[in-house]
Amino acid sequence: MTHLRINWFYGLVTTLCATAALTRGALAKQDGANTQPESQTIKQPFLKVTEEKRKWIALEIALREYEHPEGKGPKIALVGVAHIADRSFYRAVQKSLSEYDLVLYESVLPAGAKGAGGTTDKERVESTKAAMGFVGGVIESHYHRKNRYPDGTKELRAFAAKRDARLGQWISAALQDAWGNELIYESDEDDESFSLLSFGEDGKKGGDGVAGDLDLTDFWTPGPVDAASSDDNIQAQLADALRLKFQLEALDYDQEDWVCSDMAMDEVDRALKERGVEFELVAGALAGTSFLAKIAKLFLVFLRVADTFFDGAIADTFKVLLIEMLGDEAIMEMSMVQFGEGFNEVIVEMRNQVVIDDLKRIIENQGNGENPGVSSIAVLYGAAHMQDMARRLMDQLGYLPTEVKWNRAIEVDLEESAVSQRELMQIRLMVRNAMRQQMSPR
Repeated sequence: MTHLRINWFYGLVTTLCATAALTRGALAKQDGANTQPESQTIKQPFLKVTEEKRKWIALEIALREYEHPEGKGPKIALVGVAHIADRSFYRAVQKSLSEYDLVLYESVLPAGAKGAGGTTDKERVESTKAAMGFVGGVIESHYHRKNRYPDGTKELRAFAAKRDARLGQWISAALQDAWGNELIYESDEDDESFSLLSFGEDGKKGGDGVAGDLDLTDFWTPGPVDAASSDDNIQAQLADALRLKFQLEALDYDQEDWVCSDMAMDEVDRALKERGVEFELVAGALAGTSFLAKIAKLFLVFLRVADTFFDGAIADTFKVLLIEMLGDEAIMEMSMVQFGEGFNEVIVEMRNQVVIDDLKRIIENQGNGENPGVSSIAVLYGAAHMQDMARRLMDQLGYLPTEVKWNRAIEVDLEESAVSQRELMQIRLMVRNAMRQQMSPR
């Protein structure tokens, strides 16, 4: 049985590491392409692998605190997370977050969910249309679940908040047009239909140009919209197969002092396309709709079935693989370029800048007498974001690191595991050798 397991492990590691070969060409093209000046700040790790021989091996993620040397702003904590991890990790993170006055969290919003705005007439019109499309999608979600349209926006807000705390925040922002007027919503129970209008800049029915009415039915294709469903999310399925927890299920986002600080889906899509990267493959893989994700789903079914024959060894093997790969910064950096040179710029750098800009506004508003009660802020983002986030926090806002706390995200108890010490050493050696081969120049 041990020999069979080792052969299976070898095939598994080879398959996973083969995906890294796709990145070699992108890495070669990217070498020297980054024109941003080198930061003078010291890199601080947010991921590390720890172990006690023959007892346990674990992936740990940092919570790092920063303060301004002259006291110009609140204490800021960068709270790194993994999207799948042990339940105990999320409990520790949740407890830590409760100690901060405000939490800015990561979540790419549906198109239009950030609400309407803009500095030009064209931007205001287009952003209002996007917001109206988002609201229309939530209205359709209400119909799909209750077989009727909501009686008014009050019922719509309550429905959205009950479905998902994040959705409740987003719908409140999207129900205003770019000129600060509430969208006009009406439902017709007899006709089983609804209307959603913006009266434009002047807030009055009729008019031309930017004062003209915007009618949702003129530019929108009906379809329900929800926050990400864990049932269809490949990460949630992987967490279940490995007996771990999925971040969106494990953390309580229904908090008044939790605010989304991220880009919207349409912004991400537009930014990627401007850089020649197609977002559909990325979004489809995470949503479980692409061909790649369907193959992954079949593989997860195989993993669950096979694990019953290997006494949990396959799940533990995957955990060790995750620990080794996530704990290696070189592997993490390499994985970010597999979709193209602009992928990391958008998915990490541009989204991180949204957070920094939000922090700037909060600090500036405090200087004007607003938000006096906010003396501490936590930024809850994936650990892969945090090196760049820390650099921006120090370079742009002048913050300096103070304290660090390490939380154990994924742990394998080797004394209880079906994976032997010999197998563990072979797995780790395979991962390191395979990744070293993929990363070496040819």
